[in-house]
Amino acid sequence: MKTEIQGRGYYAEQMVVDYLTQQGYGICARNYTIRAGEIDIIACKAEVVAFIEVKMRSKRYFNLSLVVDRAKQKKIIATALHYAAKNNYTQHVLRFDVALVEPNMHDSTFDITFIPNAFTASERVL
Repeated sequence: MKTEIQGRGYYAEQMVVDYLTQQGYGICARNYTIRAGEIDIIACKAEVVAFIEVKMRSKRYFNLSLVVDRAKQKKIIATALHYAAKNNYTQHVLRFDVALVEPNMHDSTFDITFIPNAFTASERVL
């Protein structure tokens, strides 16, 4: 049985999947997990494989982009490299994105802020 937090996380991920699909991406995997870490969504479009970290908060009380710290980035990168090698994506562009899901301040909907190239394998951009 999913906890309330897991349920909200799944809901946020599904909103991002829907957003990505509307943008022409194919969803390659969700919640890809190995010992090194976990990636919420892996999406493909043309020669790009995007590894997407989804962050959701129920209130707008701080900048969500700050929660993907360097340690989390390292785990995502290691997991992404494993996935790319395992699935023969070695000739593709690997991109690390962040999707921020926050409540809309004017109604009961949620806003998605999609940040492509939020960080790279060699340096922190956020």
